[in-house]
Amino acid sequence: MADFFKNSDYFDCARANRIARGIQYDTVVDLATEPVDLQFFEDHAKIDFDTDDTLCEAYIKAARQELEKWSQLSFGVKTMRLRALELPDNFRLMYGRVDTVTTPGYTNFGDILKEGGYYVDIEYTTIGIMNEDIKVAICRKAASIYLNRETKVNSKYQAAVLEDEAKEMVRPYMNVTLF
Repeated sequence: MADFFKNSDYFDCARANRIARGIQYDTVVDLATEPVDLQFFEDHAKIDFDTDDTLCEAYIKAARQELEKWSQLSFGVKTMRLRALELPDNFRLMYGRVDTVTTPGYTNFGDILKEGGYYVDIEYTTIGIMNEDIKVAICRKAASIYLNRETKVNSKYQAAVLEDEAKEMVRPYMNVTLF
């Protein structure tokens, strides 16, 4: 009996079963406006003065970006770039919901990139996902950053709880791909 499986590299059979390797995501164009506005955050965090407005806006953006990375979702319309050394066909793109793959020669079906290959470099636009849970999660994360802005914090436990609660609120919407 012949051992044909030992010759798979000789017959180039392994190429049909590509795996994902060397994947990198970058934001090309970020959200035009933040999904949480300053007034909503200040109402949530019970901030009734305007001396920290610029700081709060930066914390809102940082909170949104961190929760997007953690959940592998986009919370609005943006342009993303995927670079990979190798991708299988029908690969699920992170930071979905994907609207359109804008790179010629590649197509999508929802969050799925139909064509794989070697040395893949594509751009795509996202539709994003946003609801009240995610807005409050962004506020909680931003409030956690706001509470921890000084070396002396009123309550480290309270800040940790806010951060954990923010992640738990976004968990049901996570876009997780297992390899």
